[in-house]
Amino acid sequence: MPQVIEKFKKVWEVFQETRQISRVLHNESIFKFLQQFSDHCMKEKNRGGFDQYLKDYRAIGKIKIEKDWHQDSSSGEGRLLYSNSLFSKGCLRVKLDSRDRALIVFLPGYRMDAADVLEREDHFQNISGIAQSLQMGLACWDWPLQGPRLEKGLYLKLKSVYSAEREYSRILPNLGTSLWREFVAELQFALSHLRRYVGLLDVHVIGWSMGGCFSYLAPLLEPSITKVVSAGSCAAIKDLLEEGKTRLHGYFFYPLNSLHYFDLENIVEKVILQKHPLLIIHGDRDAGCLDRTRRLVLEKVNRKGLHLEVLKNHGHVFSASMKSRIKCFLENPVEVGQRLENKHEKVEVGFLKG
Repeated sequence: MPQVIEKFKKVWEVFQETRQISRVLHNESIFKFLQQFSDHCMKEKNRGGFDQYLKDYRAIGKIKIEKDWHQDSSSGEGRLLYSNSLFSKGCLRVKLDSRDRALIVFLPGYRMDAADVLEREDHFQNISGIAQSLQMGLACWDWPLQGPRLEKGLYLKLKSVYSAEREYSRILPNLGTSLWREFVAELQFALSHLRRYVGLLDVHVIGWSMGGCFSYLAPLLEPSITKVVSAGSCAAIKDLLEEGKTRLHGYFFYPLNSLHYFDLENIVEKVILQKHPLLIIHGDRDAGCLDRTRRLVLEKVNRKGLHLEVLKNHGHVFSASMKSRIKCFLENPVEVGQRLENKHEKVEVGFLKG
């Protein structure tokens, strides 16, 4: 009996720690050291930036097409099936009508999947209505640890993305890579083949939460991307260290040794320099989006083409208001001094073009 009680106690402690992780206090002295060391890394940031990083730290997963673009008989979607030697098989999915004038590529959040975006009409990530109203097609796929891919990864039948991330992150740094780098490789693969599928149509990328973290990178991986939206993701790694908030993001968020090459403000600057209109949008109460980072982006980046909006009384929520603002951005980017009416709730807007 004592052994059973002790086992139950340990399970309860793990549960409690998991529950408290977003509230736990940080050790200021240790984070101060990490922040100072990050400053040292940033001062050495002369190794060629994002593009050079991808060359110096190559993904190790081998991605190849298993079945090229075809029409799925049951859904009518265009689909491409592929394999990745590090993860289970994936599927690019596209809903596109002959009348559509552009394509929206949606990058889903951490615990979501493509079915939430394309099939479940009542799911908050389903933006089929926005796509249809804009006469745009909609594309999505499961990230490597989402949907049916989760249970067929490194360890079979895992139900938790947290557990799967942890197991991959134990070993990948020993091989010179990271979950971030392998996700970026899949993103680049997907964008290049989606471009091949839609031909000359405009392609816009929208990412929510985890997807928002990666949407910043989309036009740097596929230069033909037109507009980019990062929703619910605005945090530089250096600022997370400064504020002791590195716990707020999953393992996917952290590239190996990246501060010698880039941080978020450098990515945003490069996107704007390459003339891709970018909307960064998040709630004022979103714990994972930092005021410090937003100020840094405004300080470092030429504002022409950059649109940054902070929604009042908003947490980490992909709300109707946020979707409405994104729709406006895709329809007609905000110009200097123009204020778009929002019928859902009060919005504080940063107009940054011009």
